[in-house]
Amino acid sequence: MKKSFERLLYKKGIETLEITPRNRTFIKKFIEHLNGYVTEVRIKKYKHALFRFGNLVEKDFDKLTKEEVRKAGGIILSSDFSVKTIQDIIVEVRTAFKFWFGEDEYFPKVVLTLPSVNPYHSTI
Repeated sequence: MKKSFERLLYKKGIETLEITPRNRTFIKKFIEHLNGYVTEVRIKKYKHALFRFGNLVEKDFDKLTKEEVRKAGGIILSSDFSVKTIQDIIVEVRTAFKFWFGEDEYFPKVVLTLPSVNPYHSTI
């Protein structure tokens, strides 16, 4: 797992981030599910968050443990993004995991360890 969740360099494409081929397949399947359901802007946000998360954890999503996801959540929380951006990233990751591993009905236990972020009262 990487040590930080930094901003991308200007004009660096999200597709150039190193993530596992399996995670690319997971993301593609989720994005296909979203098409026609949410706006293109929202799809780009999901894609961005999931590629960044995959790059951070450096491991297939289906092989992550609760502890690894909790640690990744802590790294995201300690990043220099705004509280709202952090909140969006966490919600987007949870939603994708719900689609992949929760039969689109519940959040899998592995992502329940991601911290909740209240934009009005933050300890970040």
